[in-house]
Amino acid sequence: MVDGGIYRHDFVAGAVVTGLMQAQMEVDLPILSAVLTPHHFQNTGAQRQFFLEHFKVKGREVAEACLDILALREKLDPAA
Repeated sequence: MVDGGIYRHDFVAGAVVTGLMQAQMEVDLPILSAVLTPHHFQNTGAQRQFFLEHFKVKGREVAEACLDILALREKLDPAA
């Protein structure tokens, strides 16, 4: 933790999201990001397998979100 009880990962995540929001506003394009960080990872076979499968699911969800955004942009502005 950073002094004052603020968790570093919360601070970093907030800064990253703010930067991504600023970037997409400047270029007028959606920007997606996915960061998967297990909070209490134990490097054991069972946990590695669990997170491997979990990351595959989350990766698919991000890809589907990207496709949904592209389809919506096309519907709203076919010239885009």
